[in-house]
Amino acid sequence: MPVATPDIKWKSVKRLGANVVLVGDAYDEAQANAKKRAEEEGRMFIPPFDHSDVIAGQGTIDGVAVKVVGEETFRLCKELVDGVVLVNRDAICASIKDMFEEKRSILEPAGALALAGAEAYCKYYDLKDENVVAITSGANMNFDKLRLISELADVGRKSEAVLSTFMPEEPGSFKWFCEQMGGRSDLNNELLCRFTLPEKAGALSKCLDAFSPCWNISLIHYRAQGQIGANVLVGIQVPQDEFDEFQGRARSLGYEYVVESLNDAFKLIMH
Repeated sequence: MPVATPDIKWKSVKRLGANVVLVGDAYDEAQANAKKRAEEEGRMFIPPFDHSDVIAGQGTIDGVAVKVVGEETFRLCKELVDGVVLVNRDAICASIKDMFEEKRSILEPAGALALAGAEAYCKYYDLKDENVVAITSGANMNFDKLRLISELADVGRKSEAVLSTFMPEEPGSFKWFCEQMGGRSDLNNELLCRFTLPEKAGALSKCLDAFSPCWNISLIHYRAQGQIGANVLVGIQVPQDEFDEFQGRARSLGYEYVVESLNDAFKLIMH
């Protein structure tokens, strides 16, 4: 299993007599290691979801913390599923909160995904007074992850938002801002990047060590996202002629990253 697997999950498996090996930052890496061991040790690899017998035996509907959809899973979905609804993480957290408040049940994110998708579907087609079924299977939830979910739930329901701006210290400025709700600012050649790091010790340190000591780090914001990793927002002052060097160092880390310098919302935060 991946290193970030919730304790309640791997400890339960261990109690049943299994030898649990934690390896890799995500499921795909753990699966690759399991297949390698199966080949080297003459064992049979049993897929956790990508097999018709396993799918039928579990009686549940597929997780989402994987990078590649299983071949058998995709074949069945292509044959039987009429369409796909996409929702973001905040909407999933909002659905977890809704279920808890209405039924006092705590869903895992993959289960709450079905509820968030059903709600998005109903809103898109303006469905009212209809019976809609969402299969909310799974209970893979760590207690310490509830803090993050509670923070994002109100954002998902659009009942809370964080705004950042800069305005002159003079009468009428705030009123003008409320009326306009807009604005732009320059970053004075400051580079803003968002990295997706694995949730493991040393990942952030490895990222920072890749930067030149001559570059000034002006902002660090770390937000854990559970099994799928952590979003790290880094503000760094890099000379224009060293931008290619920065890109090369960032790629060499092997982590996903996006340059956000042209994003207006991030410009406001940096200002």
